[in-house]
Amino acid sequence: MRRHGAHLGDGRSHTRSSHATPHLTPRSSRSSLYRYASVFFARYQELKDGQKLLAKIERGEALIQKRHEQQRVLAKKVSQTKSPWVNLRIDYGGHRDTHKHFTEDEDRFLVCKTNELGFGRWEELRGEVRTAWQFRLDWWFKTRTTQELSKRVAFLAEKIEAEVQQQEEAERAAEKGMKKGTGKAAAAAEPPKKKARK
Repeated sequence: MRRHGAHLGDGRSHTRSSHATPHLTPRSSRSSLYRYASVFFARYQELKDGQKLLAKIERGEALIQKRHEQQRVLAKKVSQTKSPWVNLRIDYGGHRDTHKHFTEDEDRFLVCKTNELGFGRWEELRGEVRTAWQFRLDWWFKTRTTQELSKRVAFLAEKIEAEVQQQEEAERAAEKGMKKGTGKAAAAAEPPKKKARK
């Protein structure tokens, strides 16, 4: 758990929550939310269940952060693939049988469509699955519930997140190596300093 002093009273928590669902919060309501949150984070310790409420807020924040990260890695995976609706590949890491009924074409559609709609819009995703022309004869896929689809997308996001993290770590290591090599090359290119005569 993060240190409370890092965010209490600065409005960070309620601002993040508001930004997470701006379409659900009218401007006047957001203003009221800001005022309430500022008072809450300044005086939560005076409440009988203040610590429990704070813990609940922090769990909610963690879920929001996780959803943002999942949305980010899906977007990166899709953007890095040429014609992702056809060519996107997922590294299942030997665990594809966890949901063995889903095909690779269905998984590809779920990833691309979730990236298009936004992570968490499961009802809309279900509607897209039911009306997608390429699955018009795939009754099993068309009849999946929002819960089943959300679980599948979460599973796929975990696999893609691991893949993207590994890629980003390799990129950081390569960049660090290049900077180190550039520094050595610059040092080697410098002419030797002449020793002063005694």
